[in-house]
This record gives sequence, C-alpha cells and structure tokens, in this order.
Amino acid sequence: MVRRNLRSAPLVTVLLCLATGTIAWFASTIYHDNYDVMMNDPTTSGQMTSGGGTTPNLRGDDDDDPSDWRKKKSNKQEEHQQDQQEQLYPNVTPKQEDQNQAQQEQLKHPNVLFLMCDDLNDYIETMGGHPQAITPNIRRLMETSVTFTQAHANIPLCKPSRCSFLSGLYPHTSGFLSPDTQPSPIQVFKHQRTLIEHFNKHGYRTMGTGKIDDGFQDRRHWKRVGERTGDYGPFVYNKTAVSEVERTINGTLAVTEEDRRLVQNVAHPFVPAPFRNLGAIRGSFGPLVQHPNKDMSWRTGDYRQGFREIEFQNATHRDQTTDEKSAEWAIRQLQLMENASSTTENEEKPFFLGVGLVRPHHPMVVSQKYFDMYPLETLELPPSFLEHDVNDTMRQTLEKIGLGPRMYHDLIESYNFNRKDALLRYIRAYLASVTAADELLGKVLDALDASSSRIKDNTIVVFTSDHGYQVGQKDYLGKNLLWQATTRVPLVVRVPGVTTTTTTAISKESKRAAASKDETSLRTCNHPVSLVDLYPTLIDLCGLSKDNSKDDQSLALDGHSLRPFLETSAEDNKWTGPDFALSAISQEFNPDDEIGISLATRYDNWRYIRYKNGKEELYNTKKDPYEWTNLAMLDGNNTAASSKDGEEEDIDALLTKFRTNLFQFVNKRHQVAASTQVR
Repeated sequence: MVRRNLRSAPLVTVLLCLATGTIAWFASTIYHDNYDVMMNDPTTSGQMTSGGGTTPNLRGDDDDDPSDWRKKKSNKQEEHQQDQQEQLYPNVTPKQEDQNQAQQEQLKHPNVLFLMCDDLNDYIETMGGHPQAITPNIRRLMETSVTFTQAHANIPLCKPSRCSFLSGLYPHTSGFLSPDTQPSPIQVFKHQRTLIEHFNKHGYRTMGTGKIDDGFQDRRHWKRVGERTGDYGPFVYNKTAVSEVERTINGTLAVTEEDRRLVQNVAHPFVPAPFRNLGAIRGSFGPLVQHPNKDMSWRTGDYRQGFREIEFQNATHRDQTTDEKSAEWAIRQLQLMENASSTTENEEKPFFLGVGLVRPHHPMVVSQKYFDMYPLETLELPPSFLEHDVNDTMRQTLEKIGLGPRMYHDLIESYNFNRKDALLRYIRAYLASVTAADELLGKVLDALDASSSRIKDNTIVVFTSDHGYQVGQKDYLGKNLLWQATTRVPLVVRVPGVTTTTTTAISKESKRAAASKDETSLRTCNHPVSLVDLYPTLIDLCGLSKDNSKDDQSLALDGHSLRPFLETSAEDNKWTGPDFALSAISQEFNPDDEIGISLATRYDNWRYIRYKNGKEELYNTKKDPYEWTNLAMLDGNNTAASSKDGEEEDIDALLTKFRTNLFQFVNKRHQVAASTQVR
C-alpha cells in the first residue's frame, strides 16, 4: 500500500528526483515504509520526545547517548512535531461543568493498553515453562493484575489466531483456519465488526503499532498507526550485492536468477547448516552483532513494503529494531496524551493503544546482552522435555505433519547430532528474545505508571500472546499443534480498582524479587479460558454495546466476558462460558470426517485431542502436566483414571464423554454460522 501511494506521488516530486539525479534516494523512498508520515505523525529516530523530555534508550543495550554519531533532528522537524501535537490536542480551555461531565464519561469508558508478543509460550516467571526465564516486567504487571494460568489460543498460528480474537469468533465458526485457504480474513470481516472497529464506533482514539492484526485488517481501521506489521527483522543480507543489483536495475539491464538470489536475506552467520538452509526467518537465531563479512549487513522490513538498513557500529551505536521503534512510538503516544491540555474533546475521548512486539518469533535475533544473561554453561533444559515423547502421539498420522519435525531434526544435525547442545542453543536464543521483549514491555508500562492519575488510574492493561511455541518437546520446533506448549498463552489483565486497590508502579528494586517472593501473593485464575474471550471482556469492562453486528449476516461473539474472574473467585463467580478452552489447528478440511478439523479441549485436569482422521489423545494434566502419556493408547478396560470428584472412571468412558461434548459444542456453532451464510 505504501509503495503504491508513493508511486502516485505528485509529478513535481518525480521531476525533482530526476532533476537532482538522486535515483538511489528515490528507489529507497519507494521501498521505505513510513506509516508515521502517512498518519501525520513524524518519527523521532533520536531521543527527543514531543514533550521535550528524553525517551528511554530502547535499543536494548547499555545506556549511551547516540548523538555523537547520529545527528539530532532539525529544529524544523521538532517544530513540525509540536504543530502535530497542537493539532491532535488543541489548547482550548473548557467550561468547568463541561470538564466535570467529561471526567464522568471517561470513568464509564476507561482506556485500554493492549500489549502482546508473538509466539510467546510459558517461558515467563511464575508460569513454570522454564525455571531460568527472566521476565521481571511481566512479573511486575502480574502483581497488580489477575493472571489466567490456563489461557489458550483458539488456533496456534499467527494470522488465524489474530483473526479469531479480533473478530470474536472461533476459527471453526468463521471458517478461517488457514492463511492458504478460503474464506480469507477479508471475507470474514466483511460482515464482522472487529474489536478495533468496535472501539472506533464508540468514540475511542485507537492507536496501534507493530504486529497486532498481522496485516489482514485494513490499517485505516486504526486512527493512528506506528510501526508496520509483518516486519520480522533484523535480517542479514549482502549489502554489496544489493547495491550492484540496484545499479543493474537502474541501468535497465536484465536481472538474472543469480541476482535475485544475491539480494535475498540469509540466516545468522553463527547458525550452521543444514538448519540455516531453512532461511532467514526460520533458520536464523543469534545475537545482533557486527557481521564478520564486510559485505554483509543488517536490515529489517519485507519484500512487499521494502527494507531499511540497521546501521551497526557497535552494541550501543546502532539503529533501532522494529520492536524498539514500536515501544518508543507507544511511549510517545502516552506522553502526547499526558501533555495534552485538559479539554472537553480530549476528556471525552478515551484511547485504545495496541502494542504488538514480534519477538520471540523467529528470527530470534536480539542484542548480545540478552544472550549473556543465559550462559550456555549453566542453562538447563526445561522440565517438559522427555526423549521419545512423540512415540505415543497421533499428530504424525495426519497427511501433512508440518515443518516442525524437519526443523527439529535439522537443528540436531547442525550441531553434530548432540541433541542437548543443539536444543540449549536454540532455547537460549528463545529466552534471550523473551527477555528483550520483556524489557520493552517494561518501558511502556513505566511510561503508563509515570503518567498522571487521569490516565494511569483509568487504563486497563492486557498482556498476552497469539499462541505458544514448541521448542523441541515431542521432537517438534514451531507451532500449529494441539499440545499445551503451543496452545497455552500468558494472559494478564489489570483493571484499576478491580484487580488491585492501586495502580502505583512497583519499585524497580522489586522487579527481580520474583525468585524469592511468595507466588501465592499473585492473583490467579486457573479456569480454562481462551483468546476469543478478549473481545467480550474488553467491551464489557469499557461499558460498550454488545451489539457487534455490521449487517444481517453478522455473527454474535463466540467468547464470554472474563469479568467474573476479575471481580470474584472462580468458585462463586457468574461465568457463562464453557468449562474448557477450545483450540484448532490450521489444516485443510476433511469432508469425510464428522467435524472435518482437528480440535482440542483443555479442561481443569484433562486435555482431549481429536484429529480430523478420528485419532485421539487424552492426558490427565493434573498427574501429567507435560502430557507425556497418551491415555487413549492404553487399554481402556484395564486402566482407570481419577475424575475431578475423585471417583474412578475408565478411559473409554472419558473419551466418550469428551468426544460427545466436543461434537455437540462444535456442531451447534456450525449450525448458527450456516444459518447466516457468513461463510
């Protein structure tokens, strides 16, 4: 979209480029993404904020003033930014009665700060995924929130998962189960008002940066947009070769296949083959350091929207990554609103600020300092690992088993078939990426906590991920699986005055106190819930209408408000949702099966999986939290398992019960969807 807009720029711009002979500049402009300019929000690549203060160092390195190597923004640009602030927040003094009425309205409709990561599993402090995980800022947020310990993605794949929770529909309801099949998200949203559209309709100032919708939602749905979606960098590329190919293109000479190969991104230089052959995204992990080959450099972006180079001199003198720029942009929005004059117009407009970080999604490339926090010599494999754990599972009986097994075996081969060494190196990169994301989340939370009570004490905070990630368990690397490691996500919800009596920021000294703190001090909810519950929860907490229809083909929201779990204990709440969390995987529909798709239900103490070929898995998660023993493979006549109330139930009876519940739940919703002809 950016590229087309720039190609249709006024003729005078094109003539200016030709007259000055700056073809290289023009080409880079065509391919350079600039959402801030499109949305009338000039970016500050340096450290100056709109309020005249200093933005925290977000490069993830030691604090160091980069002004000695990167020029400060010109006075003209700073003046332009100040003008923009005045346009967004006009300095008008309202009448006192208007102010009072506006403040009452704002209390009815609180702000929302929506934070999320990509591919983040339970490698978080207090969640038990990895005992050495370092996430003090997420832990700090938990201290004033409710943490849902059994929150699950409704489909553990990026685009379908985000389509699901933003539309409020289960994947089997909308029919959008795979990015490669129909219906597309555009068809789904044709009749569904998304979460962002719903907040727009009710007068919210919606602002989004980074990976929230994964590119399928029209970016114009956001009132203000920061960094692009779909940018997974940093990537390594051959800077010299790209320059040569660009000169060839400018000279109108034919571009060969070899030329195209040379300009492709490649894997991190530290990653050996065959794993590096998986490419610049899946086959790449390691620290963001100076490349040993002078012809190679770093860049970020994509082939559709273009790339920008990450100029790298050393750890403290380099350009920002997209995640770092997203965090800085979000902080700037909070500062702009804090510095705004208290006007009737602004008081009546609460905000929805979405911040989507890419990490720990591969390529797992972050600053060296985060890798240093996890020395290989002391790093441990997580307790969920068990050799040959895959042998009693049914995932491999499907026609298409995915890329995960190949990634796993290529990783092991790349490190001389030393399984432990290979997995520790990969897990180290994953943990480093998690900690890097945690630090950026912490700086956004710091900006919120540093704001006045008008903002801080009236802002709901939600933190989650689109799905989890399998880092070698059951001989698999990746996602799109129905086991705990890939469906489980962090879900932390802070509601001022509800989840805590105060939203005062926890002191910096307490950030690393998680290891010694009593975890029982955290408010948790163990009832299974899922991401499809986010939409109804937020509109409930913000006092918005539950009517999400666009037309007569719109479907009602599938999820249920989590408000009862936030206000009371699970034992005496008024939860109206199911007693399980439902997850699907992205695959082609099987017309010969009763349901046609592979699904899992996660109960308090059980996980039941039914694949689209009829194969089943059953795990007693109370006794077997890492899902090592598939009870469905055992003899149901001779094996018994404890039910929730302590009585003995044979496995066949359990399978029948869970299968029946699944069929009834899914088929009922299928009938509703079919009646509207939304698909």
